[in-house]
Amino acid sequence: MFEPALETDNEEGVVFHAVARLDTRAIAGVQARVRQRIVRAFARRGLIETDDADKMGGWDHGGGFSVDASVRIDAPGDLVLTPLELIERIAALAPLPRAHRHRYYGVLAPNASYALR
Repeated sequence: MFEPALETDNEEGVVFHAVARLDTRAIAGVQARVRQRIVRAFARRGLIETDDADKMGGWDHGGGFSVDASVRIDAPGDLVLTPLELIERIAALAPLPRAHRHRYYGVLAPNASYALR
């Protein structure tokens, strides 16, 4: 389904080649192997219990894993910003000056009648 290729003059790493006429049995086989390997790796690393890993292996409908060969996601393009555009985007993330991000009620409020002194 994919063939890793080493590029000598290109630093992309793995190159995927499209395969024509995949049948549902081949896709289901790949999906089962991916599920099995990931669940085993999680169990080995202690991220899930071994009993849970065994149960997940027997789940219907792929067990929560999906390998959809009909979907292709193109690589994202580069985002080039001018210095002013970069500053505008960063400024949009910063809160407004003197705007309280949290409101306190009750005893913790700044003007509470009962205060710990």
